[in-house]
Formats: sequence, structure tokens, C-alpha cells
Amino acid sequence: MSFPGIREISLICGDGARPFSAGIFSSDEHVMTTEKQLRADILRAASTGNGKGGLRRQELRRRLGRVDERHFRETVRQLVSEGLLLRRAGGRYEAAALGGGRRQKAAAERRTAVGTIQVNNKGFAFVTPENAPDGAEDYFVPPGQTGGALSGDRVQLVLPKEGNTGAVEKILSRARDVVVGCLTWQLDGGYGIRPLRRDLPPFLALAEGTTEEDLGRAQLGDWVAAKLLGQTFEQALPRVEITSRLGREGSVAADLKAIVREYDLPAAYAAQSEEQAAAVTPLDVPREDCRALTTMTIDPPDAKDFDDALSVEPGPQPGQFTLGVHIADVACFAPAGSRLDRGARMRGFTSYLPGLTLPMLPKSLATDRCSLREGEERLAHSVFLQIDAATGEVLASRRVHTVICSRRRFSYDEVERFLAGEKLSGLADDVRVLLERLGELSAVMRKRRATVESFLPMTLPEMQVLCGGQPPALVGLRKVEASPAHELVEEMMLAANEAVAREMLKTGLPGLFRNHAAPEPEQMEMFAAQAEMMGLGKKLHFESRSKLIRFMRRLGSDSGSQLVNLALLRCLPRAQYQLSNNGHFGLGKDVYCHFTSPIRRYPDLLVHQQLLARDLGTAPRTASTLAELANACNAREQNVDQAAFAAADRLKLRHLANQVSDRAAACLEGVIFRVTTSGLTVYLEEYGLMGFLDIRHLGEDVWQCDEKRLALVHRYSGEKRRFGDTIYVRPLVVDTVRNDLQLAPAGMLRDF
Repeated sequence: MSFPGIREISLICGDGARPFSAGIFSSDEHVMTTEKQLRADILRAASTGNGKGGLRRQELRRRLGRVDERHFRETVRQLVSEGLLLRRAGGRYEAAALGGGRRQKAAAERRTAVGTIQVNNKGFAFVTPENAPDGAEDYFVPPGQTGGALSGDRVQLVLPKEGNTGAVEKILSRARDVVVGCLTWQLDGGYGIRPLRRDLPPFLALAEGTTEEDLGRAQLGDWVAAKLLGQTFEQALPRVEITSRLGREGSVAADLKAIVREYDLPAAYAAQSEEQAAAVTPLDVPREDCRALTTMTIDPPDAKDFDDALSVEPGPQPGQFTLGVHIADVACFAPAGSRLDRGARMRGFTSYLPGLTLPMLPKSLATDRCSLREGEERLAHSVFLQIDAATGEVLASRRVHTVICSRRRFSYDEVERFLAGEKLSGLADDVRVLLERLGELSAVMRKRRATVESFLPMTLPEMQVLCGGQPPALVGLRKVEASPAHELVEEMMLAANEAVAREMLKTGLPGLFRNHAAPEPEQMEMFAAQAEMMGLGKKLHFESRSKLIRFMRRLGSDSGSQLVNLALLRCLPRAQYQLSNNGHFGLGKDVYCHFTSPIRRYPDLLVHQQLLARDLGTAPRTASTLAELANACNAREQNVDQAAFAAADRLKLRHLANQVSDRAAACLEGVIFRVTTSGLTVYLEEYGLMGFLDIRHLGEDVWQCDEKRLALVHRYSGEKRRFGDTIYVRPLVVDTVRNDLQLAPAGMLRDF
């Protein structure tokens, strides 16, 4: 699992700045509350048993480590009452077989539920029920009770009369027909594949009787696509049949091809579609001629799709400025219902993978006709904001379609150097003045936002994967951190997005808002405990947003503070696109939408299309249609993000493997991020990676988990391994197929 970067914060907080090419954060773990985790641990321990009719309560508790005795007893009683934990003769406990075999309760006392399952790589699962009211809890499925269901499948659960823990009784429909994995052979399983996704089983066997001749061109170690076959009652998991070979695992090109296939990312546009896009005539809309206005773009050095430009002019009154945020007028080329709109809607977002970009729009639009390129006239959709120069307050705004001509293309690095006082060569006077005004204005606007809106101050570096050449090859990693140049662009995009959102809300125009909900109180309690373990306070409570903001502002920028930022990030929900406006927790805004990136985000293009329809006097999309599109955009955004994380994670692991040739002698510095009964999750800052150190490598008989102190405690010496502690480790298993990094203490040569 990787360390998230600046782009992941934008996914949650929804800022308007362009994401870096590969922000990394694996999201295949279902975050559990402490109560759910304890239930899962008890049932997992009881399901393994000891071959003597179950475990005594003392042995069951010992396997869990140091847990609260009262909490443990109450949870055991609850599991017994629900029929999930069976109490046998001699005071022994074992997990019930809910899906078949022994049943603790009569069928009449049971109930069923239908929902979508998400299977954790540790064997347990959660099922989100269909048609459940808002706030309803997911059902928990213990290890061994998933019935061969795979993540995303629609299943029917059998449940006890009370409680939210059950077993899969029937698989109603599969979420996928094809699985991508690495072809392998196991002594006890024969030929099979190791699926790429960690939320899928670690091994799926090929059809019974498969021989080497049946593999075709595929060889052991190749990425392959395989079709899921029917599952018989006797089979714990479905078998698969190879349909195509994708390439050799370990090749960057093949790795990317496997990820594109597994996550079902649409292929690049065909040549015919590119030609049609190049020939399309934009809709005729009344426009203001702003070609004489000094405008410029600020983007990463390798960017080709420039969808926003900036300008600043003296305002209508002394002490005021007029900020212009000029966005590519994509909707005039791709109005709602057009062929280009259908293609963009199907893709949802531009996919940025290391070494590969799959644009939402044809390149002839994304990097040419719609891109605000230096020295070329382009159609824009502009928001002009009247701003008080002293306070940064937005006094008024107006939106208009324009024609602009960007005077200069800047990279973030160039703007960063200019803001630091460096004189850039070849800079015209009007462009220099514009940069100076933008720098001053953004600082004032950010200060006002911090005071009035109290945005959540989170800064996390990103370890960016660098690829070069064709076919792409792994070059290395680069640490990227937020800078004043990024903040400059962010401030302007945020202001424009909010202005458009307020216009939609005021006029009643149906549109998509970008909402971010507050974290659950239980998550904030966990975060407070982690912060206390870092020595950042005592008896911390974050029941109010203002307390959380004040705490985060006191943090510095060292590794420990980064870890606290990451811990908070894990507690926050994802931002969502929704028809109704519900406010944005991370930004502290009461209304917000996405408008400034229509080349690479379909929700932005959709907002442009709604505004264009009203400007032309035509009918915009209805609220019911937008509600369906919001759900589709949320699902596609998450899928695109997971694909980007999966690609970057594997390349980071490959870089680690290349750098550490002698794993037995390696010594990597890490920081403990998470403590569980089974071991430690360790963050390796140098690589931006998370790895897992199994408690067996520390000595499971002498270390116990103290859940209140978020620590492993040595039974005899009292020594602790806590959240935030530095630990030295070596890589034990670097699995680039399953995206798994297993660690051992540095210097320990014994493996398990």
C-alpha cells in the first residue's frame, strides 16, 4: 500500500488544481471501526480453532492480544446470541458455519438480505444492502462465509434474527466476467492465475484438466485475461479460462496494459474519432473579445491539455482587482447528447497512469482545439471576479463566453522561482506585472479563506513515479510537494468553482455539486488517539471542526506531521458529486462545484453544458438525469483513481526491488502507521510505500496488542511498538503482482 500524495487530498477536498500524474493511495482495504475489527478478529481466531472442538475463552483472548476485557466479554456474548459463535462443551468456542453445515437457529428465525459484497484480502467481507436508508450499516461476513463471492458481486445473505453478521447463501450475479492476473502453477492447485486486484482471491485455478498445450502463447509469469467459469457447489471459488495474453509481468508496458484491462479503462480514441473531432464545428455563442487581455497558463512541465488561464486587471473601484479565470469552452464542441459528449461521458475522466495518459476527449480537442495554448486564439468560458485587494473578499462575479489568446505558458517550477524573487528571462512587462499581481492576490485570498472558511490545512508530499521512452521504462521516483505556485492556481480555481456553484444555486439550474461530508465521530476518536500517541497532546477531542483546524495548524512539516496528516486523511470520506448542495467539509465552503477542468473531468463538462443550454435558451438536462450521471461519475472517478494507484504502487515496488539487491542485509527506516493484533503497518518515506510486518517476525508469543494505546507491548519487558515510532526493517516479500510488501525487522534472517 502506498502513501497518498497531493492528488489524493484533492480527491477528498476537491480543489481545482490539476492533479499530479500519479498520486498514490491504495484503496482496497475496507476501513473498519474498532467494534467491527474486534468481531472480525474473534471470529477469525475461532474459525481456525485448535482441532479440539474450539478454543477456551482465555485462549481466544490470548490470540487477540491485549484488548479491553469488558469489551471482549460483551462482544463474545453478542456473537453467541447471534448464533455466529458456538459455545461447546468444556467452555470452548468456535465459529458457526452459517452458510451450511451446523446451524445454531432454525431457518424460521433467520432472515435474508441482498447487497453488493466487498471482500478483504484477509478473508472477511462487507455487504452493502440494497435500498437501505442513509446511514445504514453494512453487513459483516466472517472469513470462510463468503461462499466464493468476489468483490462487487451481488449476493444474498442469510442472517440471524438479530445482528448485522451473516453468510453468503447465494451469488445472484457476478460483477465481472473477466479477471486479469499472472499465470502461475501451484503444486496443490495446478495451473491458475494470481489476480492483479488484492480484493480478489490470491489464486484462481484454471479449468479442471488444463494442460500446457491449452495455454496457447501464454507462459508462466505472463499477464493474462481469464474468463470466469461457472461455480459448482463443491468449489469454494470459481475456476477460470485464459482468453488472451497481455504481456510479460515486469515490463512497464505489459503492467500498464494489465491494469487498463482489469479496471476496464476505455482505449484511446480511434483515428476516425480523432478526425471527426478535428472537423467538428463549435456552437455559435455570443462572446466577448478578450484577445487583448494579458492571460497565461500554469501547468506541470509535461502537460499538453491546458484547460485554464488567468488574468488580473485593475477593478472598477480603487483598491479592487478583476480576476479572470478562463476555462476551455469544451461544451461548445461537445454539447449534451453529441457524439463527443457520449464518448466523454463513457470515460468520465482522463486517466493518468505513469507513462500512459488516456484522455477523456480526443487528442485533437484535448491537446489542440480546446487547449489554451500559448499564442493561439481559443474559445473560453470565463468567470470574472471582482476582488477587494486588501481583504481578498470576492465582491461580485460574472460569467461570459469569450475569445482569448494566452500570452505565456508557465510551468509550476518557473512560477515558483519567480515568486521566490528570481528574474525569469524573456518576460514581457505585462506578463511580469500579471505574475506579481497573481502572487499578491492569491496570498490575500488564501489568508481570507483560512480566517473565514477555515479550510482543513493538510499538506502531504507525493512520491511521483517517473517513466520515460517508448515503450515506457521506469526511470525512478521524485518527491513532489505543494508550493506557492500550486497554491496560487488553487486559489483562483476555487474562487471560480464557488462562483459558478452559487450561480447554479441562486438560479435553480440543475447541476452537479461537489460535496464532502464530515468524518464520523468514531473515526475522529481514533485519530485523536493516534495524535496522542505521537505526543501531540493529551485528552484530545475533535468533536468540533474548529478544534480539528486549530490542531492541524499547529503541525509542522516533518515526517511525524506527515504521518498525522495521513492518519487524518484515512478518517475522511471521499468527496462526492451530487445533485443537491450539502457543503464541503474539507474546504469549509457551504457551496461548491467543479467547473475548471472540462477537458479532463466529465462533471465539469456537464456543468458547462448546463450553463450553455441556459445561455442559448435551450432545455438543460433534468434533475433526474443528473442524479443518475452523478452516481456514474462517482463510480468512474473511484475506478480511475484505483487504476492509477495500482499502476504507481507496482512501479514503486519494482523500484524498491531494483534498489535493494541484497534484501537480507537491507536496512530501511520506517515509521509505524498502524498497530493490529496481527502485526504492524510501516510507512517507508523514501519510497512512499506502506508495508506489513507480521507479528510472527517479532515473536507473537511475547508481543500483545494494546488497542487503547495503539501499541504492541512486550509481555515481559514492557517495551512498546507504537504508532509514530521509528523502526528499521528489511523487505521480505516484494510482490508486484498482488501489490504486496511484506517486511521483517532489519538484521533478522529467519523467515516464516
